[in-house]
Amino acid sequence: MIHKSLLADVPDEFGDITPLIALPMVFLQRNHGSGVYEKFIDLFSASGKYPDVIMHNTQPKAILDLLESGLEAASLLPASEVDGRQLAHCHVVPLAATMKPVFFPALVKKSTTPMIKEIAAIVQQGYPFSPAS
Repeated sequence: MIHKSLLADVPDEFGDITPLIALPMVFLQRNHGSGVYEKFIDLFSASGKYPDVIMHNTQPKAILDLLESGLEAASLLPASEVDGRQLAHCHVVPLAATMKPVFFPALVKKSTTPMIKEIAAIVQQGYPFSPAS
């Protein structure tokens, strides 16, 4: 997602994330371990440049609120966290399907919660998966 003040011409999708290097970025970062933040830094660094990271946050909702309240920046968030219909001040531009996947489906549960066999079957298929017809 990109604050509207930063992008006059909105593409249908980004096939390459290097144009985002020129924009101030707010990244989603895990509390522990490597995750999306590190993947994006690696992707940007592979182009020989480093993004202008002005902030990182562990909560996607906080990033959405910051950009919607006027912070002129861009962020790369999972599509499941962003509803463009509810955003008045930001453009939502998806990454092209041809790009190497960055966000993967995940299952988070308490260690005391038993595994549901139907969910376990989906997880065992790996990513990308095709639902059974």
